[in-house]
Amino acid sequence: MFFRTEDLNESRVKEKFSSRYLHPTAGKQTVTSAEGKQAVTSAEGKQAVTSAEGKQAVTSAGKQAVTSAEGKQAVTSAEGKQAVTSAGKQAVTSAEGKQTVTSAGKQAVTSAAGKQAVTSAEGKQAVTSAAGKQTVTSAEGKQAVTSAAGKQAVTSAAGKQAVTSAAGKQTVTSAGKQAVTSAEGKQTVTSAGKQTVTSAGKQAVTSAESKQTVTSAGKQAVTSAGKQAVTSAEGKQAVTSAGKQTVTSAEGKQAVTSAGKQAVTSAAGKQAVTPAAGKQAVTSAAGKQAVTSAAGCNVCSR
Repeated sequence: MFFRTEDLNESRVKEKFSSRYLHPTAGKQTVTSAEGKQAVTSAEGKQAVTSAEGKQAVTSAGKQAVTSAEGKQAVTSAEGKQAVTSAGKQAVTSAEGKQTVTSAGKQAVTSAAGKQAVTSAEGKQAVTSAAGKQTVTSAEGKQAVTSAAGKQAVTSAAGKQAVTSAAGKQTVTSAGKQAVTSAEGKQTVTSAGKQTVTSAGKQAVTSAESKQTVTSAGKQAVTSAGKQAVTSAEGKQAVTSAGKQTVTSAEGKQAVTSAGKQAVTSAAGKQAVTPAAGKQAVTSAAGKQAVTSAAGCNVCSR
């Protein structure tokens, strides 16, 4: 009886096939491939995979399932409980950190630990954290932040910023203009060439074209546009200069006005002087002197 070499080879191949696949091993694996479609089941790891046109599904002891079609992937894991779908968009959920992310130019994240949520679309971001309770939204440079710790809120648009802090209670808005309020010093400043400040010393300053106004514990007010006015609680002084000055002092009670002419009144000596074209007049309570000079003429009274 004769056997062809081809028959012997075919018989050996069948023996190997039956021993490996018709009688599975301890791993219990079964594979079927048809037009690129594969299915695998393993008793040990319990894995099943099916791929058709790039679509894959896997289930294991870690309980992972992945499906990708046109770049879309979904994964679920019993340990970390993560689910991801990407079609330019991603979503992730984790039992430990409880994070969810969706990105299509937009991202959203939530974490149980810090409880953070972020959404960005055209530069717009929003973040919320349980620890600091922060929320940020930026659109065309506009940012808003709120923190439970310092309670800060910032909004910037065209250079405009607003900040509020519970510690110092500060608010700032800048568009060339700034406003600040502090619980400790209670300061408010607005600058657009103009500044206003209010503090515990109660100071207010406004400057526009060199015009300044100041109020303090000494109660001083100054306005300068070539003109100055000052009032002090201690000395009670008021000065206005536009070539003319007026001063009043509680101690000496002096008033002076100069436009080539000066007038002074003093509680001590009660003197008044007015010069005009070389003419002087002085009145004193002590000596009662009056002097007027015109063309060299003097008049004195005693």
